[in-house]
Amino acid sequence: HVSKCGKKKSLCCIVLVDNKDFSGKITDKKFIISNNLQLSCTSRNVIYLISCDEFGVQYVGQTIQELHQRLDGHRQAFKLASKLKIYEHFGEHS
Repeated sequence: HVSKCGKKKSLCCIVLVDNKDFSGKITDKKFIISNNLQLSCTSRNVIYLISCDEFGVQYVGQTIQELHQRLDGHRQAFKLASKLKIYEHFGEHS
C-alpha cells in the first residue's frame, strides 16, 4: 500500500495511486501487487509505473533512490527536453 506524506507541496504524492493491481496497455495482462509493505514517496528500492491513460503509453522504472527523488529526476528531464521516448511523449502531451 502507498501512503502519502501529507506535505501540501509534495509533487510526488499528487501523482501516487494506491492500486492492488494494474494492466499492461499493450497486452491487457493484469498484474497483481502482492506485498503488504507500507510504501510512501520516501521509499527506496521501488518499481514504479508511469502511465498516460489518454494514449495508452506506460513506462516501468526501478530506483534505489527515494521515490520522490527519482520522480523529480523525471520532471527535470521533461524540462530539459530529454530525447528519451518517454520524455518526448509526455512532453508533447502534457
